[in-house]
Amino acid sequence: INMMSFGTKISGNRMSGGDLSEVQRVYILAQVDAGLSMREISETLGCTQRAVQKIIARWKSTAYHTKNDRMGRPPILTSRDHRRLLIIVKKYP
Repeated sequence: INMMSFGTKISGNRMSGGDLSEVQRVYILAQVDAGLSMREISETLGCTQRAVQKIIARWKSTAYHTKNDRMGRPPILTSRDHRRLLIIVKKYP
């Protein structure tokens, strides 16, 4: 199997600046395990060396390849509050 063409196939649908897919993250870890350098992996996938480095670091620190949940401001309304608000708005337009 030609790994360069495989890398092109799995990186072809990635948006510029977008997150790597789960398949790409697993591919990175498999290639590191096979002994490839970060530079070779990043060139194959068409991503930055820093992206590869971050995936490897996350794997070493947490043993997970999935991305973390995004942090942010919690929602003001609960799902129950949201449903109640919809009922009120429909009842009293």
